Amino acid sequence: MALSAEKLSNIASFYEEIDSPNAHGITPNAPLLLVLEATTRCNFKCVHCARAFADRPAIDMSLALFERAVPVLRTAFELYLFGDGEVLLNTPRHLAMIARIYQEDPGARLQFSTNGKLLTPEVYELYATAGIHQIQVSVDAADKELYESMRRGGSFDQLVRNLDGIVAARRRLKTRQPELHLATVISQQNYRQLPLLAEFARKYEFSRWYINTEHPLVPGRELLRLTREDLVEVNRMKAHITENYSSCFPVVFDAATGLPSDTRGSPPEADSPVFCTVPWQRFELKANGDVKICPYYHQPICSMNGRSIRDVWNGPEFRRVRKAFASGSGIPSHCLECKLGMRRQFLPASLGIPRVRRTIPSARLGTAVGRGPTPQFGTVIDGTLVTFAPESEPV
Repeated sequence: MALSAEKLSNIASFYEEIDSPNAHGITPNAPLLLVLEATTRCNFKCVHCARAFADRPAIDMSLALFERAVPVLRTAFELYLFGDGEVLLNTPRHLAMIARIYQEDPGARLQFSTNGKLLTPEVYELYATAGIHQIQVSVDAADKELYESMRRGGSFDQLVRNLDGIVAARRRLKTRQPELHLATVISQQNYRQLPLLAEFARKYEFSRWYINTEHPLVPGRELLRLTREDLVEVNRMKAHITENYSSCFPVVFDAATGLPSDTRGSPPEADSPVFCTVPWQRFELKANGDVKICPYYHQPICSMNGRSIRDVWNGPEFRRVRKAFASGSGIPSHCLECKLGMRRQFLPASLGIPRVRRTIPSARLGTAVGRGPTPQFGTVIDGTLVTFAPESEPV
């Protein structure tokens, strides 16, 4: 999908800032990745979910709070309309929020996640009509007993009926939009299911499979973290799955699993201008108005508290983190313990963010610019040519 001039300009500002960050922590770019938690209500009590023990009331994001996020939609590269809850519990409300987003930004790249219990073929077709790009379905086992013991409240039979119906509908409509992505959280409890889940993903025509690791948020779950011996076996499974299924869909193992990264590009080096790019690109607004930066760190950085997103984005909390990441001093301990997991995952190339930068105006729209064996192509924005460098070219 072609990106608007506003989005391209915002991406260019992002690259400029992470290459040469302001010492005061203020960034000229708006968030590239915007996460809006539509609800915390859920029909499951999954064994690894923070909701299984966190004292968070079940609420929906107010429409007034949602509207305060609307002004930054036009410049965002990607938008996730979900959080810790199940959005399909109130499909009409969720679809209304989607319609509002497309009213503000017809070029929005929208996706959400679901446990799949309520994703019937009829509901899937509603979201196809609404223009959603991707729907991620969380499945941790291809075995009924194990699935239902982990996704408590779920019905494996219902999930399979839904997916069978969706496959039939997609073939009838001759479309694969919206794409279906599979998400799996692995631990000692279920990692041996990976070969079965690979076949499950192929059968139900998933376009991507994302595999994360157990986060010990629930008391006792830390005992199920993968051991070194487990990781050896997982790595063998990974090689088998890559060899036999990579032609069907890409398989991405999150860096937090402890396996080699599957993301494109290299992790930031020790002398990188910024420790991590996340505070320059990601903004997560929770249903109660709390604001998070990183999906791996569950404590909010601040609250909206009557402020706009733009005010919070360059407010003292975000600025403090950016200054620490730019100077290398005062970096929060939970970030130092990340061990490049989130930093690697959030490299721009790994998210599909195009390599965009500004150059001196010298060409018309669509004209090749620059010298060398590989030309660049660009568009003029506000009198400045924004060029698109090939994926292989360093930023």
